[in-house]
Amino acid sequence: MAKEQDSMLWYRAHLEEELFKGSEIGLFGAFNKHIQKYKKLPALSTLYENYPEFKDIPLEEKAEFYLEILDQRYSYDIINKANVDSQKVLQSDKTNIAGAKSILVSSLQALNQREHRSKIIDFGQDGKKVILDDYHSSNYGKSITKFYWDYIDRLSGGAVGGDVVSFVGRPASGKSFMLFRQAYKNFKEGGQVNLIVSMEMNGLSVSQRLAAINSGVNLTQLKKKALATPTYNKLVDGLTLMEKSGESLYVLDGNLASDVEEVYMLAATLNVDAVYIDGAYLLQSSTNKRLSPFERVSTVAHIIKKSTTELDIPSVCSWQFNRDAVGKKKGKGAGVEVAGLENIGMSDAIGQLSSIVISMMQEESVETMESRLLTLLKGRDGETGQWRINWDFINMNFDERDEYQKQNLEYI
Repeated sequence: MAKEQDSMLWYRAHLEEELFKGSEIGLFGAFNKHIQKYKKLPALSTLYENYPEFKDIPLEEKAEFYLEILDQRYSYDIINKANVDSQKVLQSDKTNIAGAKSILVSSLQALNQREHRSKIIDFGQDGKKVILDDYHSSNYGKSITKFYWDYIDRLSGGAVGGDVVSFVGRPASGKSFMLFRQAYKNFKEGGQVNLIVSMEMNGLSVSQRLAAINSGVNLTQLKKKALATPTYNKLVDGLTLMEKSGESLYVLDGNLASDVEEVYMLAATLNVDAVYIDGAYLLQSSTNKRLSPFERVSTVAHIIKKSTTELDIPSVCSWQFNRDAVGKKKGKGAGVEVAGLENIGMSDAIGQLSSIVISMMQEESVETMESRLLTLLKGRDGETGQWRINWDFINMNFDERDEYQKQNLEYI
């Protein structure tokens, strides 16, 4: 970098002392101090003057070549050390699986953080390449996580890497079903590999709901093992067809990974396209188990946003409105009390960090037996609006109601 005087590469590389060994550490320290003091890269002659032992090292390749070697060495050392340390733990105590696992997980975290270190773009120099590469990419469609409601998909363009999407409502308002439906639709129709984490249900309960959505059968009858023969055959046919697709939709019981860091470590390992967290307010952080409930939720929300950005995938989460939201309505006109972002329970950070917030806050009525009104409280670019969906648990139909969408085209 000193030879090429490429300051942007220095910031993209995000070099740290732990990447270097022996006399390299001193050279890196001098390099770093020079930049901090003079706000520019040191000349190669300046470095050679203070560190003559590096003068005979050939620099025939571009800086990226040597950075790649540095990363490979660092990754090898991390993996090798994790293997050695985890084996030592098991040799000392064969039952200490948790201790050995912790070492391996920590090493994987370090590798992922290093891999996703470069997020800075020089738009003046790289803008054309970044935009056109994405525009012409054959994977463009797969990178978009859709809602499969035409109104919100047209309004928002779907969720992309770095987006946190939040479904918010009171308990038993249907948030989980909306989250599972979106994960399933993007899996089946969008070809995405997704991870569902439920903090409120076990793996079987989530799988039953996905199976009902997949085959269009009644969930209650499925759970009670009371499906009529034609409906049972419909269930089996749907599951068989899904199995033959060869695509993966992962379901994780939150009791098995209650720490938000573990969730995103698994997401990175499985290389998923999106993470869906049902009951995200119940997650914890492995960094501090003694936080108050409000501090814990705020910390978790920040980690979700950070991890989502680092992995360049969307996260879709469900949260709860606080008690103050009860009785408030979503509507227009002066004097109407509205359940908004400030009514999301436990932390203001949820609304602040979310790119898209969808409210499921509608009073029970005869109308809600067949349909529900969803409200966009926050869009990525400040959009707001409403749309109505089917609320049909017999056929598991939660699609958008066409007649309502046509009446609300002015929002789009």
